[in-house]
Amino acid sequence: MSPFARLTSAVTSPAADLALGVLLTGLNVLAVTSPPGVPRGVIVLVSIAETAPVVLWRRLPVAALAVTAGAALAGSAVGLPPSLAGFAAILLSLGSTASAFGPRASIPAAVAILAGTAVVVRAGGPIGIGFNLAFVACAWSFGYNARTQRALRAALAELVASTEHARIEEARLAAADERGRLAREVHDVVAHSLSVIVVQAGAGRRVAEDVPAEVREVLSSIERTGREALGEIRRLLGVLRSGDGERTPQPGVAALPALLERFRALGLDVEADVVGGRDLPATVDLSAYRIVQEGLTNCLRHARGAAARVVVRRDAGALLVEVRNGPGGTIGVTPAGAGHGLTGMRERAVVYGGELEAGPQPGGGWLVRARLPVEPAA
Repeated sequence: MSPFARLTSAVTSPAADLALGVLLTGLNVLAVTSPPGVPRGVIVLVSIAETAPVVLWRRLPVAALAVTAGAALAGSAVGLPPSLAGFAAILLSLGSTASAFGPRASIPAAVAILAGTAVVVRAGGPIGIGFNLAFVACAWSFGYNARTQRALRAALAELVASTEHARIEEARLAAADERGRLAREVHDVVAHSLSVIVVQAGAGRRVAEDVPAEVREVLSSIERTGREALGEIRRLLGVLRSGDGERTPQPGVAALPALLERFRALGLDVEADVVGGRDLPATVDLSAYRIVQEGLTNCLRHARGAAARVVVRRDAGALLVEVRNGPGGTIGVTPAGAGHGLTGMRERAVVYGGELEAGPQPGGGWLVRARLPVEPAA
């Protein structure tokens, strides 16, 4: 603790208040003069009552003010001259009252002290009364300013705490958003690629009847390991999921023909009608690609042998993306609800102000349809 801090703590301690009360009381008792006909004991008691309550001027300012002011009026009534020590005790108590209470309570107290002071020092004439009134006004002003500064410091501390809380909350949301971005890309890229590997390994194992058993065992191991890895990724996504990320370079609608060819090579019968894929915002371009990728991946998983159709076109200020498959499976869900495919597609659409619907179609098959708002081209 610094020397100034130690000094401040000592001055504002109860021991300092006690010392101040003893000092003022001693000075007041020694300086008092006895008017004719007034017992000395009464004079001493009044002198003590004028200053001793100052020991409570910080903890019980109203009580200290009432006792000191009442004693001063009583002393004036019996003929005691105004006491400088008693006046100092009144000023301290009044300033503390203004500091502890608002103007509604402290201003009436100040007015009462002003009136009492005018009565006590009336013999000093207008100049004496004016000086004493100025001291009373200064004491109240100092106390009220202390209250105002305390309120300002409290408001500033609250503002700092609120700002810090907002900064922490912003950092938390940013971290959650980054985890969501990572989760989405892990699902869209890594999980998609693993799914393709598992499908290829399973298909290879089923058709490889004339190859050595060791080859079939390797394919079986690849398929089993891939499925385990997909399970681990799904558990990881359960921890990370909540937002969207930063990836470069990113595919878009222009890359759909290559994507369709890869799915055809895997045995999926897919047709496409892709028009109006130019001058798209980067977010819409990427989202359209990922929605098609996810939809076809689920067609490959859950509707093998069923034809699929992809439609991407401009429609009234938006990009319409459809992935439809024929009877035999679903597009948007995975077994036992374990996957995040439909959730990821819907989040991609909603986060950019669009919408996505998915469900079974009359006559069989599933349809995933997303509508993504397109900003006007610059």
